[in-house]
Amino acid sequence: MEDSPDNLGEILRICAEHQVDKDSLFSRIAFAPDYEAGADIIDGINFDLHILDGDFPNATGEQWKGTYRDYLRQVSADTRFFQFKLDRHKNEHPGSDANNFSRFFVELLQMRPEKTVVYSLSTMAPAVAFHLGLPFYSKALCKDTIKDNVARNFNDEYILKKYILPLTTPKSIDFLEQWEYGSRFELVERYLL
Repeated sequence: MEDSPDNLGEILRICAEHQVDKDSLFSRIAFAPDYEAGADIIDGINFDLHILDGDFPNATGEQWKGTYRDYLRQVSADTRFFQFKLDRHKNEHPGSDANNFSRFFVELLQMRPEKTVVYSLSTMAPAVAFHLGLPFYSKALCKDTIKDNVARNFNDEYILKKYILPLTTPKSIDFLEQWEYGSRFELVERYLL
């Protein structure tokens, strides 16, 4: 689940350092630009791992989906963050629902045996993923900053009320010592090589 495929350029650069090219990586991945497309994909394909962006739209139009597919064909290790949102298609992007991964996980993946990981730029996503017990990898933050973020926000009233209490019981801060988290480099090394 990734609504902004420009973020894949960084993943492709890291993979290239380990002699994994785009074709090899993408042959093992199905991409979804929104909640509806993600639901359709997991209903028809068996995966051993789900990597969810933190924020993504519920639904997108066919024009956006076509733009998204075109961009996936073009993305390379030379693609930079936010290029997709800032390029000529910027007016077509439908926006994203904050921490939509939490609803997607609870409604569609929680009872499935496959592993789910959150990979996001969101600053709220680490605390939400922590309470859901989901591994979290950041598109921009290092491991220490993720840990500090969760320690600072794990009992944030807004996060708990909006994203956690409707879905699950909050975790104790003690869970932080066993919780899986890391940077984009660690995500690639652990799951994509």
